Amino acid sequence: MSSEPKVKPLRYEIADVGKRVKQSKKKHTWLFEINGEKHRLDFFDSRVSEKKKVTHNGVDILKTKQKAAVFNYSFTVKGQTLNVLHIGDRKYDLRINTKSFQHLPQFNANPKFYDPAAGASRYKESKITGWEDVRAAHEESHD
Repeated sequence: MSSEPKVKPLRYEIADVGKRVKQSKKKHTWLFEINGEKHRLDFFDSRVSEKKKVTHNGVDILKTKQKAAVFNYSFTVKGQTLNVLHIGDRKYDLRINTKSFQHLPQFNANPKFYDPAAGASRYKESKITGWEDVRAAHEESHD
C-alpha cells in the first residue's frame, strides 16, 4: 500500500467581493480533499489596499499587505505543502506538493467546473461563496 497521500481537487472559483466596488477585491476558493478529508482554502486579494488574506476552513492563517507581483505564501496542511502564488495579472494558483491545482489528477474530469476556453485562468467564474452552497453544487455534479 502506498504511503503517498491522496489529494483530490474538487473545485476552484473566483468571485468579486469588494464592499463598495465589487471588482476591487477578488476571492479565490479552492476545494479539495486530502485522504478523503475536505478542505477549503480562500484567498482574498484587494486591488485598492493591496491587502491579502488566506483562510483555511474559515480560519485566518495570513493577513498581509503585499504587492500582487511578488505574492507567494507556503504553509502545511495534513503534512502536505500548499503554496498560493501569483501567476500573472491578478491571477493566482494553488500548488499542492509543487503540483498546480489544475494539473492534479481528476481535476479535468469534472468539465462542469473546468473551462479551457476561459483563457489563461482556465476556470469559470462563479458567484457561489458559501461552503454549504459549494458542497451542494459539488454533490449535484456527482449525482
